[in-house]
Amino acid sequence: MSSKVELFGVKELNDFFGKMKRAEQRRLILASFRIGAKPLITTARQLLRSRMQTRSTTRNLEKSIGFVAGRSRGKSVFITAKVGARKFGNYRGFHGHLYDAGTTERQTTAGHSRGRMPASKFFTDAINQTEQQLVGQSQDHMLKALDKLIQRNLKKINK
Repeated sequence: MSSKVELFGVKELNDFFGKMKRAEQRRLILASFRIGAKPLITTARQLLRSRMQTRSTTRNLEKSIGFVAGRSRGKSVFITAKVGARKFGNYRGFHGHLYDAGTTERQTTAGHSRGRMPASKFFTDAINQTEQQLVGQSQDHMLKALDKLIQRNLKKINK
């Protein structure tokens, strides 16, 4: 899912957003993405918990589902964010794709059967359930934050 911010109809707002420092633009957009992703994260965790066939005592995969801001290279205008099972630091969600997509019958090189894992589709279903909320909440938060920045700059100008 990609997003492009362009304000139509009000030239002053579009110019204001264009004159913002790149770091401020990035902070604003990532904050709106982070707030917009909250329903997806909570839904994915709930669906995972309800669809796991065996109960995990560590809950590593459930804890690892979250938001990661992507890195911008150089003067890139693209801002990326990922939501899913994180697998860095203390997060141990490296097996999230196995729970979501499932596996076929697996064997070791010696021929021992390791079984198969049925697909639970917890993350795919979470995306389908919260798709409208993701976009709506991100847009709402971005508009509120942009309005707050405008009000702050107007106070500076009026002083």
